[in-house]
Amino acid sequence: MPCYLFTFHAYGTWLPDKQKGYVVRQEGVLKRDERKATLYRNQMSQNAASFSGDTQQLIVEILQHGAVAIDSRLHSVATDPTHCHVLLSWKDESRPWLKLRTSLKKALSLRQKKRSKSRSGSVAARHANG
Repeated sequence: MPCYLFTFHAYGTWLPDKQKGYVVRQEGVLKRDERKATLYRNQMSQNAASFSGDTQQLIVEILQHGAVAIDSRLHSVATDPTHCHVLLSWKDESRPWLKLRTSLKKALSLRQKKRSKSRSGSVAARHANG
């Protein structure tokens, strides 16, 4: 039975100038790089996000429902203002972990977008409110 720990970060919260370094897919944890952090910040399309207490609770609820929808077991979720950790397992070993992670990430993103629209009313208002 595969069991994975996934981490989802709030937009713009894990940049290369982190004291502990930063992660690049298939390269692992890299040393702190302030020049690259500046480059990343300049490419950001919006302000860095953070998860309020209400948002953290919503994340847990989305993941609980999402795990059922993709026929998996959610063992644990830990959240803070910048990221969440998700411990997930599933019975079918032929199911690739990447597809399950992608499904959960999409569920989180879609719900957050829907929530933002209902709170602000328009795309312009969302960008103006940062």
